[in-house]
Amino acid sequence: MSPLFLINFFDIFTNPVKFITDLIGEVVKSIVEGILNSLWHDIVLPLVNEFIVNPSNPINPVGVDLSTLFISFQYTAFGLLMVLFMIRILKSLRDNLTDEEETNYPELLGSFIVTCAFIFATPYVITEFLIPANTGIINLITSTKIGATDISVINKAKFSDVVHFSSSVNVWVQVILEIILFIVFILLTFAGAMRYVELILLYFLGPFFATSYINRSNLYPTYWTECFAVIFTQSLQFFLLKLAIALLPSGNVLTGDGIVHIVFMTAVVIVGIQGPQTLRQYIRGAGISNLASKAGKALVYRNLGKGSSSNK
Repeated sequence: MSPLFLINFFDIFTNPVKFITDLIGEVVKSIVEGILNSLWHDIVLPLVNEFIVNPSNPINPVGVDLSTLFISFQYTAFGLLMVLFMIRILKSLRDNLTDEEETNYPELLGSFIVTCAFIFATPYVITEFLIPANTGIINLITSTKIGATDISVINKAKFSDVVHFSSSVNVWVQVILEIILFIVFILLTFAGAMRYVELILLYFLGPFFATSYINRSNLYPTYWTECFAVIFTQSLQFFLLKLAIALLPSGNVLTGDGIVHIVFMTAVVIVGIQGPQTLRQYIRGAGISNLASKAGKALVYRNLGKGSSSNK
């Protein structure tokens, strides 16, 4: 429908100021929507599809095949493992010569074998388990409506079709909200791009982090914490992007309900832009790593208790 049909032409006699304001607002809205629709179709929508909607492939980012480079990373990590293994062997021989400590060679060999497995299994776990799990969550969000919002709305060719307002919303408010939401899409896509780069780095550096297992370092468990946070941030950003669109005010923005929607939508956007940091604080603070630490301490205390009772 043409914007001019949305203007009450009788206002020119009853309320000429409102008529002129609405007329200018509709003209400005048409110009703004024309610019936003062009930018949306040519720039923003491809970024949304690449970094938020589509599943991430760290070995083939945006069509660049990095498989050969990754194999060289794996073999370099294996060479580093051999160096660390020889260092532990030399330290154990030194301890035996000086009678400082009795070396557990089966444990040493077992650590070497397990670390070798981790070097080659780490990328496999990422691509065959974690990323498919994240994709499954995205598909679940896709098939579930939030209010009246469906994911198909994000893939509209025109931005004016993505952001839809009822006729009761003031035209100037519509213009401001369209500009704000367009900026939101750009910020979220850049946050998604940064998450994608972090995923590529974690994927390529995974074999190097795996070598730390031979020294019983906490580096490898921390690496998996980062992987969980970075990978599943994609589904989190996808959900928050959909939620932000669903929170668009359907009536007068200046009412209490309209202000609540705007404030909540702003909070949703801020959380989405924070990226992996949003999930890290929960995984580290009260999630996987904390539970694993508590379970390990409980197991140690239990074994110590058994040992003291048997000595008695």
